[in-house]
Amino acid sequence: MAKEYVTIDRWNGGLSDGDILGSEGSFRFGQGLDYKSNPNAITADSALAKDSSTTVATLPTWFAYNTNLADVYAYDTGGKIYKKDTTTWALLSTVASSQGQGLEVYDDYLYYTQNSQIGRYGALSGSPSFTDNWQTGLNGSTSFRPIKVFQNLLCVGNGRYLATWDGSTWSATKLTFPNNWYVRDLQVRGDYLAIAVNDSSDIGSAVRGIVFYWDGTSSKYNFFNEVPENGGISAIQASQDKLYIFAGGTGNIFLDNGTLTKVKRIPFMGRGKVLYVYPGATASFHGRLIFGFGSGGASANSTTAYRGVYELDENNALNFVYPTSTGTVQTSNILIGSIFPAGEDLYVGWQDQNPAYGIDLLSTTNQQTSVTYESRVISLDRQASFDKIKVFFEVLRSGESITIKYKNDRAGSWTTYDTAISFTADGAVTFKTLNEEIRADDFQIQITLGGSATSMPTIFKVIIEYEKEGRL
Repeated sequence: MAKEYVTIDRWNGGLSDGDILGSEGSFRFGQGLDYKSNPNAITADSALAKDSSTTVATLPTWFAYNTNLADVYAYDTGGKIYKKDTTTWALLSTVASSQGQGLEVYDDYLYYTQNSQIGRYGALSGSPSFTDNWQTGLNGSTSFRPIKVFQNLLCVGNGRYLATWDGSTWSATKLTFPNNWYVRDLQVRGDYLAIAVNDSSDIGSAVRGIVFYWDGTSSKYNFFNEVPENGGISAIQASQDKLYIFAGGTGNIFLDNGTLTKVKRIPFMGRGKVLYVYPGATASFHGRLIFGFGSGGASANSTTAYRGVYELDENNALNFVYPTSTGTVQTSNILIGSIFPAGEDLYVGWQDQNPAYGIDLLSTTNQQTSVTYESRVISLDRQASFDKIKVFFEVLRSGESITIKYKNDRAGSWTTYDTAISFTADGAVTFKTLNEEIRADDFQIQITLGGSATSMPTIFKVIIEYEKEGRL
């Protein structure tokens, strides 16, 4: 029989929808992959590093940024408010009766929502002080009271109402939503404030979710879209005239750009399992949607989905790009509470086992060193001999290595194909052919990049050679 070949030289399709089927350039799994720098290659992306020492006491759920002073603030589920001025995180205050419901900077003050009231800290440019009861008597009992600056307004989720502050007048019930519904998240989409509202304050109990749109001046919302997903809305994120909606807890992502469509489902959830995105854990960073996946209450029970920071690009390619600095990715111990870009910096608030808590910062110099690519399954109509794999890469540098592993016929574990490619064994080469005869109907490869935080390999192309055996 004639030799046949599978060439992998497109890498930017993101996580595939299935183990065999997927869009061009998609892969079954990847962790820490950078294909943004060059869509015709993969290398290690930047790494998250712990930035908070031991200061953070519980899960950070919100960040805020003062652009004038370049100060970053964080708010955790224990009601603690932290500040980072230039290099160090420090505790500013512990707010009573608080679950870290919401945080925002507006008109030289830091505003923070609590169980039944709103506090503020400022003036930030002077000698700031805390007033925890700046506004009292908020509606309903809810773990999220999001705050967002829209036009000249500070907008606050107030149970079934939207509250506003324009610098002189406080309106606790500027907009009214159905009875027993709760504002979950706020985002600015173009000329409108997008208001995600659920029929329960607990996302695990929500059945319906609606996004209401408001122009900032009308006496009621202008229009709305109900999400066709059982389980409410866990978070929303705007990008110019588009709105991404994280619906329910099954990993579905919808896009509202005038028409509501499902664009992606996060893989490896497990049948009947759920996991959520916190309202403070979404952002737009370098023109891409990023979000922290791995949050929720007692009902957040998927341990097979990968938990960390994902990105979704303009082509709806999904990439699991930044695990937290702890390295934990697949247990219920890891929660992602918040994500925030401050200029070129990216902050991530997390909880891990023990328990431990922290704030990570994306490094501008160091790459990840645990980087994996897994191809989709090559599924044939009969058994074949997979006897050669040729790998092309940027010239290897000292300490770098590339390991190819395989699964034949959906084996339960990976086996190394031939021997690892390394600078130590092979020198400063740019390609190598691996030889080992593996018989299989279904064949899948895994690529693991090895090196250091400042030197990781870059792969351009992989050619898999095989020959089918006889007849069916």
